[in-house]
Amino acid sequence: MAENNMKKEIEALKKEITVLREENLFLAGKAEDIIHLGLISEKILEETTKEGIIGIVLKTISTVKNISYCAYLSIADHSMKVMDDAGPDLSESFREKVFGIDMELSEKVYRHTCFVELQDGVSIPEFIPPEVGRLTPNSFYLSPVIVRNDFQEMFLFVNSMGDCGYLRAMIPLIDCVTETVNNRLENISLVSEIEDISRTPGMGGRKRTQDLVEMNAPPGIEIKERKRAEEISREAEEKFRNLAEKSLVGVYLIQEGIFKYVNSKLAEIFGYSVDELIGKKGPKDLTLPDDRQTVEENLRKRVEGETDAIQYEFRGWTKERKIIFVEVYGSRISYQGRPAVIGTLLDISDRKKYEDKIKLYKDVFDNSRDAIAIIDPMGFYLEQNAAHKELIGYPDDELKGMTPAVHLGEKTFNDIAEALEQDGFYRGEVVSMKKNGEEAFIDLSSFPVMTAESDVAFFVSIKRDITDRKRAESKILHLDSLLRSVFEINRLITRENNMDNIFDGVCDITHKVRGYHFVWIGLIAVEHKRVLPKAQSGFESGYLKDVVITWDDSPTGRGPTGTAIKTGKTSVMRDILADPGYKSWREAALNRGYRSSIAVPLISGKDTYGALNVYSDKPDAFDSEEVTLLEQMSDDVAYAIKMIGIEEQRRQYEQDLEEYRNELEKKVKERTEEFRKTINLMSGREVRMAELKRIIKKLRKQLEDAGIAPAFDDPLDGDG
Repeated sequence: MAENNMKKEIEALKKEITVLREENLFLAGKAEDIIHLGLISEKILEETTKEGIIGIVLKTISTVKNISYCAYLSIADHSMKVMDDAGPDLSESFREKVFGIDMELSEKVYRHTCFVELQDGVSIPEFIPPEVGRLTPNSFYLSPVIVRNDFQEMFLFVNSMGDCGYLRAMIPLIDCVTETVNNRLENISLVSEIEDISRTPGMGGRKRTQDLVEMNAPPGIEIKERKRAEEISREAEEKFRNLAEKSLVGVYLIQEGIFKYVNSKLAEIFGYSVDELIGKKGPKDLTLPDDRQTVEENLRKRVEGETDAIQYEFRGWTKERKIIFVEVYGSRISYQGRPAVIGTLLDISDRKKYEDKIKLYKDVFDNSRDAIAIIDPMGFYLEQNAAHKELIGYPDDELKGMTPAVHLGEKTFNDIAEALEQDGFYRGEVVSMKKNGEEAFIDLSSFPVMTAESDVAFFVSIKRDITDRKRAESKILHLDSLLRSVFEINRLITRENNMDNIFDGVCDITHKVRGYHFVWIGLIAVEHKRVLPKAQSGFESGYLKDVVITWDDSPTGRGPTGTAIKTGKTSVMRDILADPGYKSWREAALNRGYRSSIAVPLISGKDTYGALNVYSDKPDAFDSEEVTLLEQMSDDVAYAIKMIGIEEQRRQYEQDLEEYRNELEKKVKERTEEFRKTINLMSGREVRMAELKRIIKKLRKQLEDAGIAPAFDDPLDGDG
């Protein structure tokens, strides 16, 4: 939302840029130039001589902008005369020296600005001093000074720093300074003429004639003097009126708090007719009540002679009570024998709006949390805000003269430039390298700001640091891949009952889906306390053959794998290069690009089976969330080991039970057969016993019948 609001404000400013010529400075986009313009303007307005004004401009620009040579030239008969000059390394002045100028250049510079690039092999113009020429200047700029439609002089600025873009970027500032000089010199000229007129009998001529009468001068002399005075008066008044009425600024004459004269421009500014003001209203009637004390005090100072001239601003109000901002310059004169104030007035309401826009721009620029930079048409940085400086790490003095390639790289910079040329804008995500070498991800928007002539004035680059967002997105993708790994491994575990296949699948899934450098699973060998690799995936390159890993207290058991198995806790090696615990395997690991590793024990209940080992090609690659997911993955694998072990035991129990059942059935069959045979034998014996009993009984019967008593009992009789 903040970015959209800021863009809307910038777009609104862009649309209004062409309304006022003063907004060329805004197009230059340099806050420091605004400050310099303000300082120069303030000094110019305090200065009352042309020589002083020119000196201020030359010395200030040559100093604060480090321009090789600045001069003020007068032009006549295809020649240039140096009126004043300045330069940071200038050992002597060239004042009063005259140089020639060719016809082609003369036609170019007549009443127009002129920017010239000095290409290799092109001779340096004669009017550029030899001392400056030895600095190998690359460009110069001529800006005409036109006062009241009179063009005879101009500013010259010669640049040797950087490339032509440095001076070209300063053109808006120079033009604004020149325009300020034009206005100030015209103001001084106008006020001077008005004062000259006021000192002639033109506006005070009638009073002078009356004085002659009162002095009883001889009649002939009086008449002659009066006629001459009246003639001069008419000429002076006509000259004054022509001058004042054609002026683009308001002109006034105040005496005893009342307007004695105003021109039509001043009346127009306040929405009155001239007749409504002259002799009827004074400054306080046109001044906002809150500012009246300031206006009255400044009038008093001039009338009472505390100061001859003064320039200041105040808020006025029109006939319709609309508040406007005005700037006045006035000086003390004597009018009809009494003190008065004469001067000029400018409506600066538009300028104030412009200044408010500049302030808005400056506030947005300075206080924006987004990084904003201004880049000249040649691609060189002009200015940056505090957020931009923090983002890329380059201070203002180092950044000037550099292109964005310094932190984006040449390819990205060229891609952006190509997009700006083809599409008129650029929006994308790029990688930026800070001065300290730290990498940052940036959401970058760039667009040109155009002049009224449809030329590129400068480019605006808005950057937002999205490093945290990109890292968060990367982390989400990273964790998502881990979750997918866990999901795939769980699917594998549910459909696979071969432990070797599970081990191979776990390593492949973890390596390919997550993208780890190397993954392996090792199981413990209890008899000699070694860790034996069971499966692997990724860039191994003989690593497991080159190293010995144990889970005892020897040096080979103090690495992450041995530690995880012994302690039952996850062991993370965040930097293989620096961690002393990895000494036994460091060389072999670094040769294969391993920079960090993690070993997660495979534990289910009270049983420890081994460890899942994961390697990354980046230091400190395992954060807390990743460790948690890898531990969950290892728990699943350990549980699978336990469940498959239980299943194997169950199958073994079933097999043993089946064998026992078969053996039992066999023995039952054998015993049954034996019982059958026995029964069969026993069945035959019973038959025979019954037959014997019958025979014995019959024999006993015969003996008894024969009267012979048996000598023995029946041996088959159970009762005997």
